[in-house]
Amino acid sequence: MVNNPRRSPQPPQQSQPTPTGSAPRGNDYVYFERSTAGFSKDALPKATGAKMKLEHFYKIAVESAIERNKRCVAISLSSVAYITKTNAHHGFVDALS
Repeated sequence: MVNNPRRSPQPPQQSQPTPTGSAPRGNDYVYFERSTAGFSKDALPKATGAKMKLEHFYKIAVESAIERNKRCVAISLSSVAYITKTNAHHGFVDALS
C-alpha cells in the first residue's frame, strides 16, 4: 500500500464525539485531515466552480432519472389498463390477475 502524506490514520478515541446519526467507527477507520493551506490563491475558486458543476450535473441526472421512472410507470399502468379493457371487451380471461 502506498503511503499518502495527506492521510493520517487516527483510531477513534473514547472522548471523541460521534456525529449525530452516524454509527461508531471501527478501530481501522481512517480519518482525513482537511486543509486548504497548501493550495494556491486561485485553486479554491476553481475547485468551488468544479464542485458546483458536478453538483448541478448530478442534480439534473437524478431529476431526469426520476422523471423517466415516472413516465415508465405511467406507460406501464396505461398498458395494463388497455390490455385489461381489451381482454374484457373480447371476453378473454385476464392473464394479469
